[in-house]
Amino acid sequence: MMFSAIDWRELHHFNRTAQAVGISTWVRVPANPWLGDANSLQVTVDVRRAFSLGIPFVGASIASFKQARPCLVVSQDWHCPGAGEYPNSADSFFATHKKDANAAVSDIRGVLV
Repeated sequence: MMFSAIDWRELHHFNRTAQAVGISTWVRVPANPWLGDANSLQVTVDVRRAFSLGIPFVGASIASFKQARPCLVVSQDWHCPGAGEYPNSADSFFATHKKDANAAVSDIRGVLV
């Protein structure tokens, strides 16, 4: 997807097809840290959107810690099937919300930065 003609709808179709045949999808979201503002959080929006499509592995070029931290946070969001954190019981739901917010730093689930 990185600066290509593939849009989000096409990416979603690719991912669903890959899931149907047992293949994992990896996507690199568009970002250029050498030209953009190190404080821009657009890369976080794109990482979140990729996870919301169910993509388990998301790559991004990060310009600063200010960009990296929110990407790690969205990687733990159980609303996104790609983040692998969807709770399937009351116990797992409460366990998800008790997790330390800094756990993503040592346990990056699916985010390749």
